Amino acid sequence: MPDRPGRGASRHRPPRVGLIVNPIAGLGGRVGLNGSDGEGTVARAIELGARPQASHRAAEALRALVSAWPASLPRPELLVAPGPMGEDAARETGLADTVSVEVLHDAIGDPTTADDTRHLAARLASAGVDLLLFAGGDGTARDVHEGIGNRADTQPVLGVPAGVKIQSAVYATSPAVAGRLAADWLGSARRRAEEREVLDLDEAAYRRGEVRPALHGYLRVPAERGVQDRKAPTPPDDSAALGGIAEAVAEDMRRAGEGVLCVLGPGTTVRAVAERLGVPKTLVGVDVVEWHDGLTRVVAQDAGEQAILHALDGRPARIFVTPIGGQGFLFGRGNLPISPAVIRAAACGRPPRETVIVVAAPGKLSALGGRPLLVDTGDPGLDAELAGHVTVITGYRDRAVIRVAVA
Repeated sequence: MPDRPGRGASRHRPPRVGLIVNPIAGLGGRVGLNGSDGEGTVARAIELGARPQASHRAAEALRALVSAWPASLPRPELLVAPGPMGEDAARETGLADTVSVEVLHDAIGDPTTADDTRHLAARLASAGVDLLLFAGGDGTARDVHEGIGNRADTQPVLGVPAGVKIQSAVYATSPAVAGRLAADWLGSARRRAEEREVLDLDEAAYRRGEVRPALHGYLRVPAERGVQDRKAPTPPDDSAALGGIAEAVAEDMRRAGEGVLCVLGPGTTVRAVAERLGVPKTLVGVDVVEWHDGLTRVVAQDAGEQAILHALDGRPARIFVTPIGGQGFLFGRGNLPISPAVIRAAACGRPPRETVIVVAAPGKLSALGGRPLLVDTGDPGLDAELAGHVTVITGYRDRAVIRVAVA
């Protein structure tokens, strides 16, 4: 599709921004349920103490949008879904005095459903919004795609990351980036959008530890820096490097002595480390292990935030993570149980970056094309502490120094 001239300062009306929030997106992530999809998952997540975060992340994006808005242009107008699906986030920002907010009066379910998302996406697209923001995860992106139907080729959209996995390439790297990117694009004299992939996993297979992504279509996203890439698998020719990484970690643990606690994040690279240590590893979960009497024992498996904190019990620990392939996220995608509270508890007063050990095969780093690794923990202060340069274990005797940046 050719570039579409923007109206810039000469536009006859303010740009209209639509907003949909999936209020239960990512609800099960921090408590170790790997998301919110699946029958009974939401109720189980709440029972385990999960608290909704999607609306807060949408509000963060709106605040960033208004803060970055060019002073020479009329303020954007917001057209938001009702209640927890958008209205609550708009009210949380406290921007009603400076930005026009209109609420759709469509009925929604309690609890809300994917059908609500699809219906509201269709309504906002038909209302002619210049940009449709939606907060959620891969399932939400899929619902938006289905909702706008044949308008998917023309309706610009942008995802605010609020889910667990977020493999789709239609999301900004963080809520704040989503807001700033939206302001830059809407205020531009020439808006350019491009098709990006909508991916989603087989949820039943995912909970069994099998990663089976499927392409569900494409959405048009602002062609701006700050939109994340799709997740990419570990290159198959990196299998030898995985063995070297695992051996290097095992040697390091033997040198460290008895009683070393390790928090093992998800992914095939970390799983190779666990296998070398002689312990089972959940592919998509977070596990805690301890080196004792020359052997490794499992302390907690497929654990949520509270179970990890209980396993640490005030003791320092090492946190092993591998970047998300193609995206570079160390925290904030797929490993939500490793929360800010867990990272600080593992550090035991040390700088948080010192407790994080990054492992990655060379091909995974090469695929980033020189881009930094990213952190999006939801705690801006912690993200700033984690930023800098980190040594990545890439083989038995191989290391790489890579920059870590706030998403």
